[in-house]
Amino acid sequence: MDQILEALRFGRERVSKGWSQEYWARNDAGEAVVPFDEDATRFCVCAAVLETHEGWNGAMSLLREVVGVENLTTWNDAPERAQADVVAAYDEAIRRRLAVPVAVQDDLDPRV
Repeated sequence: MDQILEALRFGRERVSKGWSQEYWARNDAGEAVVPFDEDATRFCVCAAVLETHEGWNGAMSLLREVVGVENLTTWNDAPERAQADVVAAYDEAIRRRLAVPVAVQDDLDPRV
């Protein structure tokens, strides 16, 4: 199983359902909550994949590469950013991950 790909897919699904700026997660009322809170329904680009644990680092590295920044939180929180931008970044990261042959994926360090 490709943990990075699974993390990206999980994060994309979460962000497409609800997106957050300025806080890692929010509930339906828009109040800031921790990402692991059962009431969390909106997530920033980073928090969306936190629960995946194993694939988190690799997913973050690929997303940073896609958007061309080191700090994803700053990118996510930029005033001009929209939910569609974040979903598109996930889509491109997934596309790039799928383009990597499985044999190469097995050799990649997931901590990158």
